Amino acid sequence: MLSDLASKLRDDQILQIWDILIGESKLTAHAAEGLAPRLTSEQFDQGIFRLEADKKQSDRSEIASLFGKLEPRLTNVQVVRIADLIIQKLQEHVSSTHRYQDLIAKLAPRMRGSQRLQAAETIVASVLRRRLDAISSEFPVFMSYLEPVTHERITSEILLIQLDFHALSEDSFSVYKIAHFRPVVVAMTEPRSLAKLMEHPACVGIPQNWMLQRFEELVLHNGQSVFLIDPNPAAGMDGDSRDEFGGLTPNRSPVKPEPPTRRFHTIHDAAAWIEQNWPDFDLEATMLVTWRGEP
Repeated sequence: MLSDLASKLRDDQILQIWDILIGESKLTAHAAEGLAPRLTSEQFDQGIFRLEADKKQSDRSEIASLFGKLEPRLTNVQVVRIADLIIQKLQEHVSSTHRYQDLIAKLAPRMRGSQRLQAAETIVASVLRRRLDAISSEFPVFMSYLEPVTHERITSEILLIQLDFHALSEDSFSVYKIAHFRPVVVAMTEPRSLAKLMEHPACVGIPQNWMLQRFEELVLHNGQSVFLIDPNPAAGMDGDSRDEFGGLTPNRSPVKPEPPTRRFHTIHDAAAWIEQNWPDFDLEATMLVTWRGEP
């Protein structure tokens, strides 16, 4: 509604509304989307600085979507400052990790490497505190901007934590919790790491099927997502594709293509391929279940 009204307002009226909403900590993502394009760079910069400094504003649940809408106009310096703010929020409020993950993925291309690592470690800490919903659908996008070694370590660690939790949990993989398992599987990029995790006692049912599909994608399809594809168009918080930044988006495809015929339908199919192609891999190993998180 404000977007339609903005076209009928003078520039000074736009600035006045912008200032009032920020001053009263009432600026919403929708309002920002309508007002920001009419502001000068200086007016926008001043507003962003006030948003960062206003604790009442930055504590609102909508702050992630608000900065997500403003992201296209943010300078690299502003992105770094806002990333620090969001990481602080993640560390202070572990239960809200999923709320900020879309924004982190959106800012990731322009965040410092140390900030990306901090954010990733915070996600691990959230999962260890039994916040399995700390994983959002944007997890693979964010993880793609980490260094390969760090990417493998973080994804493998989170997947192991999830498997350990479900091996020891009475309700095992509930419909709700299993939804937060899939993005981690999609984010896996090292087939040997995934193969080792498939030896876990909790690798059964739907999770095992996803892991088998991802394993086949990695060893037979160059890591391209041909099975674990989201049929919806690539969409972040505002519907944009992130491919132009070079990020791995394996769960995105504007039109879902017909998948190739699967070769690994069971764990035995994968084991037969491993035995033939990786003779050094220990197929007899069984992973120990050890919960390292909060009781």
